[in-house]
Amino acid sequence: MVVLKGRDSPDTTRAEDVENMLHAINDFIRSPAGRSSLVVWPCTSDGLRRRLLETAARIGGDALLGVHPDGLPFAGPDRAAFVTIANQTVEALNRGATLTRLGVTEERCEEIARDAPTIGAFMKALRDDDRRLRNARQSLAAERGR
Repeated sequence: MVVLKGRDSPDTTRAEDVENMLHAINDFIRSPAGRSSLVVWPCTSDGLRRRLLETAARIGGDALLGVHPDGLPFAGPDRAAFVTIANQTVEALNRGATLTRLGVTEERCEEIARDAPTIGAFMKALRDDDRRLRNARQSLAAERGR
């Protein structure tokens, strides 16, 4: 699988760049190395998605679009998996530490997950909550030290 990064914003992806990249992708997937590859181009706007699909249909048809002529939407993981994903991420980055060991209760995680529309928003909300709590602890410690 090849995931194109940094090309998902309509403001930074010119029509000429889209066409040139799709020609390169088309050449790659028709080569021996690319024959069994999946190329993923994340899109953060419907306008870029439409432009990408129109150009891909014109340049490479089924070779570029496969059986999904309208693209393959991915909404991200289900909200029910947010806490598990966050725990696994924290464990991987913090030598096995869990959110609970870092002071975030399971109940608080579930509360934050209920309000988060995406896994990215959930992770950001966890980070913001952690910063808010750290600042509150520091302020309390400073007051006690006076």
